[in-house]
Amino acid sequence: MIKKAIVQEALDWDHRIISTFLTLFSDPRKVVTNPEKFTKPWKYATYVVSISCVFTWFFIHSFVEAQDQESFWLVPKRMLELTGGYQSFYENTQPLKRLVLGAASLYVALSIFLFYERKQGPSFGTISLYLMGHSVFIAFILQTLGVVFVGAWDSNVVVGIGAVTHILYLSYAIIRILGKLAWTTILWKGIGIFLVQYTLYNSASTRLLPNVYYGILHRGEMMFRMTPNDNIGHTEKIIPPHVDRKGSDEFRKVVVLDSLKIAAECEHPDKRQISKITLRCFSKSKQHWSEVIFEKVNRYSPDPHEVILRVDSATHTVFAFYRIANDSNASIRIISVDVDSGRQNISTILQPASDDVHVTDAVLDSLFIYLCGSTQHKLDNIDLGMVTKMDKHTGRIIATRQLGSTSFASWTSFQGMKLSNRKVELIVKRNYKWMFLFNKTSWSAWTVDRQAL
Repeated sequence: MIKKAIVQEALDWDHRIISTFLTLFSDPRKVVTNPEKFTKPWKYATYVVSISCVFTWFFIHSFVEAQDQESFWLVPKRMLELTGGYQSFYENTQPLKRLVLGAASLYVALSIFLFYERKQGPSFGTISLYLMGHSVFIAFILQTLGVVFVGAWDSNVVVGIGAVTHILYLSYAIIRILGKLAWTTILWKGIGIFLVQYTLYNSASTRLLPNVYYGILHRGEMMFRMTPNDNIGHTEKIIPPHVDRKGSDEFRKVVVLDSLKIAAECEHPDKRQISKITLRCFSKSKQHWSEVIFEKVNRYSPDPHEVILRVDSATHTVFAFYRIANDSNASIRIISVDVDSGRQNISTILQPASDDVHVTDAVLDSLFIYLCGSTQHKLDNIDLGMVTKMDKHTGRIIATRQLGSTSFASWTSFQGMKLSNRKVELIVKRNYKWMFLFNKTSWSAWTVDRQAL
């Protein structure tokens, strides 16, 4: 009967909700000190968070899914299965997550900093539900408006709108509620409450929530899964943002050897997906040979941004590298063709232990091929830089290293490389969540001993 009564009361519309909503703007102290005259705190939080969830669902499905469909053909099926359920759950229930974790964090912070005032004022549970419910509602209303102008749910602008709204409203409400205290006391206690609440909330939302979700739905994978991370000594220096070296025509790559020109021509009937890759060798305007190195047979095809062509003058060999997704993972295909005859020599597949892999650059020396890029580990929400060493004569993969930070929400990728005497210099791009909120990027150059690879 108790459960039935709670459900009935929750569904019974409370006409005081409008006055509660408006008074939490004008005089939050009046609401939290007289909850019997307004909508009950748990009921108010239920109403406003439910409305926020509807807004969130609508805008995410309107904007984000439309964007995801554009690159659907590039994503391995396994990755979609791993991330689809969590992403949908996480994004569609963000208002509920912010209420539950935020209210609990605020309750702890109030208990710490208002220990001596706990018997003189309203219940901390009442304050937490009212303020967090109200903050969540106005933040998501403003964020959905931001999505309309920005066109992306995960942009720093939209994240900033939510963070600023929460900080401003929570600061304003706490000052009004603590108004009877001295201003110096309000200032230091208000700052302390915010910092503790912010730290607890972000720690729980970035660590606790995904681990609980995957622990329930992907428990088997969580138990046996280990993220590869090779610790290799390197020196590092900070560099300016790297210039993107992609050519204007991403569907045609060209290299030159003596008087010969070798081109990788990507056929793309829909102007997006590659249906065939053909290597052609020309001398002036005369074609010497052509060799098909890829033909589309399923929904997957190479990423045009990740088709790389390199020529080896010592062995008169041209090497082609391209990324292609498949049902279990993405892989890098390496093809070598004799420049003089057009005969295919090597066909090798690189598929590191990860949820996805990307290739960005390749260099050759007298014995080896070095590839760099990144590997993605979706369960752990990290990317690691990937560098591979391969015998250029036999196609044997000698070593694949995955380097970078394994901390949560850290993404490392190698964007370019060059060889010196005994060293490999890697151009490193790092993305990370600054203060748990905003996406930040830094660039550096790592110098690694070739023998360590």
